[in-house]
Amino acid sequence: MKIKKLLIATLAIFGLTSCLGGSNDDQHYIAALSDCINYVENTQSGDVNVTGGAKYSIDVNITQSTLDLVIDGVQLTPGGGSLVLNLKDIPCSYDKDGNLVASTLTYTSGSNTITNFSFKMRQRYLNATSYIPVFDVTFNINGSYFVRTFQSSTFYFGTTNVQIINTSTQTNTDKTFYTVTFDKTKIGEGNNVSANLYIYSAKFADKMPKMDLMIFNIPAKLGRDGYTLAGDNLKVYTGTVTNPVEQPDYPITGLTGTGIITKGLTLNFTVASRFILSADLGYSFTEGVIEDLQ
Repeated sequence: MKIKKLLIATLAIFGLTSCLGGSNDDQHYIAALSDCINYVENTQSGDVNVTGGAKYSIDVNITQSTLDLVIDGVQLTPGGGSLVLNLKDIPCSYDKDGNLVASTLTYTSGSNTITNFSFKMRQRYLNATSYIPVFDVTFNINGSYFVRTFQSSTFYFGTTNVQIINTSTQTNTDKTFYTVTFDKTKIGEGNNVSANLYIYSAKFADKMPKMDLMIFNIPAKLGRDGYTLAGDNLKVYTGTVTNPVEQPDYPITGLTGTGIITKGLTLNFTVASRFILSADLGYSFTEGVIEDLQ
């Protein structure tokens, strides 16, 4: 099915590998997160530097309740050197929602001093074979820089509302879900980046079949708490990431979005000058929304 092919393609973009293991009778959860984007803000001047390709190596000692984290690719200033930060034995625990959390006020990695380090991993199994957690990592470094990490790809779920223009017809669904990906090869000056939006099981009218849609090269801006999307006259594609097929009957206008890392994503746009879509999205989903990928 098309949704299966598109999901597999976007899961490949996600950049996460993970496994369970053990050593010295301790049980470990080990994960590698690649192609992350780092937002770095100079807390004194306000200058921002955004770089792609950062890698996170995560080792959670489940038995000892500690976190080891290697962050490879922190660039504090444009053209500056790339730092590798190594944090070990950070105390971690699970919050009331089952999310893994870790924090420390001060940590020294080589010649770099890390303060206000915060790590959160929201646990999510899309199905029996697809584990897609959401990571929330922030810290200050060397007294002058704030760093937030953005995953290359994030899935969102929630309620989508569709209003047909100049009518009272309105539909709501929780079966449509979304992925936002950031393109590390298209990073502009300051906090400007390029995003792609994937919409699964989109349906704008009762008689319209469900469609999986792709929207590429949406202007985006990163910030301390999340990101914004803003694009107009955007082309819509079906098919797959590697073989997209343009759908000229469904142009997108007035697209806006606000992604808050601690909450989720709100989206608004108009399709084909006829359908007004608004979506209030988070990280959890109802059973049955995602089809089996096997």
